[in-house]
Amino acid sequence: MKSQHVVLRPARLQDRDDLFPIARDFATSFDVDRGHFTENFPALLEDDAAWLGVGEADGNLIAYLLGFDHLTFFANGRVSWVEEVTVIESWRGQGGWCGVDVRV
Repeated sequence: MKSQHVVLRPARLQDRDDLFPIARDFATSFDVDRGHFTENFPALLEDDAAWLGVGEADGNLIAYLLGFDHLTFFANGRVSWVEEVTVIESWRGQGGWCGVDVRV
């Protein structure tokens, strides 16, 4: 089991380069293009309907979650969903997410 403390926090612009290989390795249906990723990253951070969070352990990004929120008729209000979530392979199945420190 991994012993480092894991923090889930909102992504910051300076996370972009460390997050790219995690997103690239996660994708199975598409090739993640570095140029589009670089262009879309700050747009997602600025989008009020999006939430991009990262998992960090010992100063290294180990995961990310990208979710969205929108108004609906059928739910009489807001609905949110997770579009993408992944953890780097070396952290999978290690129990490192027990007691995660969530910072929103």
